[in-house]
Amino acid sequence: MIAPVPAGTTLTLDAALQLALQQAPVIRAGAAGVEAEQGRLKQAGLLPNPQIQIDIEDFGGSGPYSGTGAAQVTTGLAMPLELGGKRGARVALGRQNLASAQAGQVLLLADLGREVRVRFASALAATEIAALSRKELETAREIERTVGLLVDGGREPPLRLVTARTERARAESALADAEARAAVERAALSAIIGYTGTAFVPVGESHAVQLTDVGRPDLVVADTRVAAAEATLRLERSQRIPDPTLNFGVRQYRGEGESALVAGVSLPFPLFNRNGGNIAAARAEVRRAEAERDATRLALDARTTSADAEVQAASARARMLETEILPGATEALRISRAGYTAGRFSYLDLLAAQRAVAEAGRGLAEARRDRAIAEAERDRALGRTPFPESNS
Repeated sequence: MIAPVPAGTTLTLDAALQLALQQAPVIRAGAAGVEAEQGRLKQAGLLPNPQIQIDIEDFGGSGPYSGTGAAQVTTGLAMPLELGGKRGARVALGRQNLASAQAGQVLLLADLGREVRVRFASALAATEIAALSRKELETAREIERTVGLLVDGGREPPLRLVTARTERARAESALADAEARAAVERAALSAIIGYTGTAFVPVGESHAVQLTDVGRPDLVVADTRVAAAEATLRLERSQRIPDPTLNFGVRQYRGEGESALVAGVSLPFPLFNRNGGNIAAARAEVRRAEAERDATRLALDARTTSADAEVQAASARARMLETEILPGATEALRISRAGYTAGRFSYLDLLAAQRAVAEAGRGLAEARRDRAIAEAERDRALGRTPFPESNS
């Protein structure tokens, strides 16, 4: 059931993950997939049903056979017998398909955890950038008022006021864009966690999360697919063996008032079809599953290496912005505003300092977002999920 969101609700990463675990449609889809394979496994172990046969002969003719008084009525059962290990092969395939569905459920959880972390990081960064844009607009308005006073006092030419107004309009446009982007990112997060609307506000940190190691589910799924392909091959091979049908019944001779037992066996003669095409296809599917498993392993290694490098780069960028660039730009803006009011700095110096603060603030929010996304990608490749083991 989709949860409505009161306006102004704050949302942490832990809360978003918990909501996703409770409400995300992919969780229900994975559980349904496992349940479906359990049903197929149960069906695979069942014996074939017998057939009831009723035959009536020697009736509706001429003379003594004009009615049914001289008819022969045979009532019996026909029971197919599966040979060649067909039933065991079906059960083995069902078990492998069930194992694949269960591994796929863990994979869905791992993907969900990564997606929630990525979407939360993007929504949090967009919200922070929108807040920075509001502060930038406030600063632009204050500077516009200061420039206006200086122009009125004859200390600055009117052109400076035109420039200040243009800068304020640019800040207003940037705020509108930032708020729209924040709404888009919140909507994307809502779709993942089962929220309606975009009234909530993401808060906290986007990279601090407890992780559970689930053993690289991509490889587990690939292994189960190889095993399922091998089980399919065994099943197709078993289909080469013809299945006889045993017949047993009682024949009534109505004309004589006597009865007798009848028995027989029928067996398909594999003259044209020995299931060779399906066996060849199953062999090819085994080779394909093995190749896909190898490709999955290589892709995971590449993803891990790439994501780790991105984590290091984003962390270094965030650290530099947080400890040096943003504090320096903020101090430079403070000095520039005081100096401009006192006539010691030009408006261009003030404008440059204002833009440097805005750029550093946005850069820090983006670096933190990039670090959180890269960490989520790296953890996903390594098989670490933000969900408890009981749910993985």
